[in-house]
This record gives sequence, C-alpha cells and structure tokens, in this order.
Amino acid sequence: MIPAAIYTFSLLLLLPKGLRCSQSPTKPIVGLQLSDTGMHRDLIYTVQFTNALYDKSCNYVLEQLLPAGVYISVDQIGDLKRLKKLNGIFPEFVDIEAPTEKSKSFTIMLNGVPQSTDAIKLPIHYRYHAPSKKQKYENASIYFLFLILKVVLFFSKFATVEIPIPKLYIKCKTLEDNSIEEFLETASKYNYCLNERSISFETKINENNSNSSPKSNLAVYDNCDWYLVDVHFQLKTDLRADIPIGNEKAFPPILYATIIISWIISLYTVFRTHAIPRRINYKLEEQRVLQNKMK
Repeated sequence: MIPAAIYTFSLLLLLPKGLRCSQSPTKPIVGLQLSDTGMHRDLIYTVQFTNALYDKSCNYVLEQLLPAGVYISVDQIGDLKRLKKLNGIFPEFVDIEAPTEKSKSFTIMLNGVPQSTDAIKLPIHYRYHAPSKKQKYENASIYFLFLILKVVLFFSKFATVEIPIPKLYIKCKTLEDNSIEEFLETASKYNYCLNERSISFETKINENNSNSSPKSNLAVYDNCDWYLVDVHFQLKTDLRADIPIGNEKAFPPILYATIIISWIISLYTVFRTHAIPRRINYKLEEQRVLQNKMK
C-alpha cells in the first residue's frame, strides 16, 4: 500500500505543470493616460487581454464616470462615431456652457473587442469654475514697473479635478464548457445587465422575484451576462488637472486696469500715427533742399 502511494506521488511530481493544475486566470491590463495640457485634452485607454479570449466572441465595456468638472462634446463624439474612431454609449445632451458648480457627474460606456492591444482615445474638456467671493489676493508684492500688469494677472487659486478609475465589464458568447472565471478574475459573483437608456449596469434580478416587472426590465434583460472583471491599471500620467478659479472681487481693478491700458495704447497709436508722416515729410523736404543746392 505504501509503495503504491509513493509511486503515485512521484508520478504526479513528474507530470508537466500544465497537466497538474489549470492555469490561474490573468488580469487584463488597462493603461490610462491624460494627454496634452490646458482645458481640452484626450483621455487615452490602452486595453490588453490574454490571447485565450480572442476566439470566444467577447466584447468588453469600460464604464467611465466623469466628474462635474469635465464634459464631452456630443457633436465631436458623434463625428468620431460616424468615422468609426470611437464606439460606445454616451449621453444625448451635455450642457457645455454650465460651470462646474451647476453641473453633475455622468457616466459613459466605451465598447471594444479583446485583443493584444486596443487603444481608445476619448476627447474630454474641463469646465470653468464660477468666480469665488471668498478668495483673497495672495500676491501683495507688486513691482513698480509692472503695477497695472500685476493687478490684472494676479495669482488665482486652483481647483483640482480628478478623473476616477473606470470599471471593466466583459461578455462572451461562445465559452463552450468553460466559464469566464477560467480566463479572467471576476470582481463580483453577480451577473450584470447593461441598461443603455440609463447608461449603467444593473444586477440581474431573479426571475422569481415578485417585485420585478418583466415588461419594464425586458429591454434591460436583453443585454445581460456581463461580468465585472478585476483589472491591473497602469497610470502613465496623473489623471488630475488644476483649473483656475476666478476672484469675483477682482472685477473692479481688472476693469479699471483694462480701461487705463486701452486708453494708453490708443493714445500712443494716435501720436505714433501722426508722427510717422511728419518724419517722412521732413526727410522728403531735406532731399528737395539738397537737390536744389546741387542745381
């Protein structure tokens, strides 16, 4: 009995590792990068999957929450979708004129197909913040030669707008006898349904639940079997941006400084315009005098 057990144990040790146990599921890699500077930027996603999902007819969705300080241009997104440079679910209307204080966060969905490397570029824009009454002037030292300029270009406070990390959902039509857990690490045991109308994922309700309404949830349940996946994120750049906040109390000095500078530049332009023709006429008169003397 003991020799047989030793023989069996030795045989298991000699077996290849791939035959002794199944490979542990891997995590997709999502790289995040915020390009350029200023108020108009691109949020770039680089999504990488294992090759085991290439032939499973899978689709993935990146659920991205955008804060109130960020907006997207619906017309710009529509052009990118028409040119097949971007695929996803977006709000039908976004108020691009409202300041951050009067705006709300919203969710968008970015669609893709698992492959070795899939790059998605999302154009985003930062909102301006409403002027603050509580802000004080922080720059009290003003140089004599730049008195007016320092009043106009005073140091403002900044508000930090941070874009949160997205969530990754995946759905595969052909998994044969295998489950999604054999290829990817799922972050939840629940099955999710994609509600395109509200642009959100909802947990699938049990069909025997008496509180659920089959008619109201019919459109939602047509797009189920989505799984929330654990992801390894790689932040290539910081996802934060500093947006200046104006000072409401700065309106009078900026107004007066603008008027003074405008008058100074206007008067200088007028005097300069009259001085140039006089100088030209003076030189022409000197040439005439010289020509008359030579005659």
